[in-house]
Order: sequence, then structure tokens, then C-alpha cells
Amino acid sequence: MYCTPRAVAPGSRSRLDVIAICSIAYPGRGFGGLLLAQALRDCWEAGKTFAFVAVILDCVGDAAKDFYRHWDFEEIPGQPYRLFLSAKRLDAMMEAP
Repeated sequence: MYCTPRAVAPGSRSRLDVIAICSIAYPGRGFGGLLLAQALRDCWEAGKTFAFVAVILDCVGDAAKDFYRHWDFEEIPGQPYRLFLSAKRLDAMMEAP
């Protein structure tokens, strides 16, 4: 089965809705990375309108922490399950070829 808006979620769905549904239906196939990449792009685009210092998130466990660390998120000192990605690093990620 292909993971498309029509096959997975009838009606009007955004690209993120479809990816989220696919990530639940087909775990371990890279859909989480697609979701994060799109969310980071959305943050970066929003940064053109208003300034921000970092993207901050809370991890639910070690596996999630490892996932985000792979994307260059860093621990906030003293809070091992709260991670951040600086706006400067996000800019560099988005401008890389």
C-alpha cells in the first residue's frame, strides 16, 4: 500500500497530516525524519517574519533523544531530556545544498 492522501486519509489533508499518519502506520520507515524536516523548515520560514533563538523540545525517552541528537539538537544544561537547535544552526542546515 502506498502512503498517499487518498489511500491513507480521505478528505482534505495537509502534507504533514499524511506524513504523520504514515509514520504511525509504517514505523521505522523514515516518516519521522520527514515530519521533523518539514517542521524545521516551517520554523525557519517563520523566522523570516519574527526572530527566535532556538527550537526547543522535550523528549519522551532515550530513543527520541537519540533521534533528535542525530538532527544536531543539543541538551539544555541540567535538563537532559530538553533539547534545542539554535536558530544559527537551523539557518546553516537550511542553506546547505
